[in-house]
Amino acid sequence: MKKDLRPQIYILDDDPEFCDSLKVLVETRGYQVVSYTSAKAFLQSLRSKPKGCLLLDLQMPEMSGVEVLRALNARAISLPTIVITGTASTSLKAEALQKGALMVLEKPLEKKRLFDALELALG
Repeated sequence: MKKDLRPQIYILDDDPEFCDSLKVLVETRGYQVVSYTSAKAFLQSLRSKPKGCLLLDLQMPEMSGVEVLRALNARAISLPTIVITGTASTSLKAEALQKGALMVLEKPLEKKRLFDALELALG
């Protein structure tokens, strides 16, 4: 059995409908996608050295995107992260970038910007 070499994209967003539609969109580009609506479930599922990229919602009720970035940093997990937000303040976006996010994309997402960001994160 051959191992699938397509990049793994993790999606973490507390909105199940957004999560599902983003998953379908990203899969159209040939990526393997695993989506989560719970930060705790996402963090529990991670191996020590995950490959790929994380698309991370910044504002979630259980655990914010910044808290997820802190948890990844605490576990020494380096996973290129693109933050996606619809309402975050400038200071929250800056904090996400300070904690290791590569960039912040605004909702609603522009397909070209999303795919360009994924290419950059995985390149």
